[in-house]
Amino acid sequence: MDNHEKDINDVFDDIALAEDKINQEGYEEGFTRGVTAGNTEAYHLGYHRGAEFGAELGYYMGIVEAFKDNKEDKVVASLGNLRESLENFPKFNDTNCDFGHEIQRIRGQFRKVCALLKFKSNFSSSGDLSI
Repeated sequence: MDNHEKDINDVFDDIALAEDKINQEGYEEGFTRGVTAGNTEAYHLGYHRGAEFGAELGYYMGIVEAFKDNKEDKVVASLGNLRESLENFPKFNDTNCDFGHEIQRIRGQFRKVCALLKFKSNFSSSGDLSI
């Protein structure tokens, strides 16, 4: 028998399995397209959320710098704690860091600084930039 000729059972198997083969090929093509589209969307979401957090944290650092010459012990300590938290915030993606928890902790420290300084922040409320 020639290699190009198929047994009748092989032909029936090909017919019976054609739907499975087409489904598998469609799944693989859809998965590839989905990964490509999902990666692009995730990149843009991460980039924009990162920019929002960067603006917020930069604002907080600006307040720390503006009031760094304050002489009250409580204010100095709170500003120092806030500065340390801002400086230790990860600059790159860290899978071990819970960014949401860290942002909330820094926001709490900022609110404490504002209360001690009797300073009303005109920055967007935390609801606008929440995770």
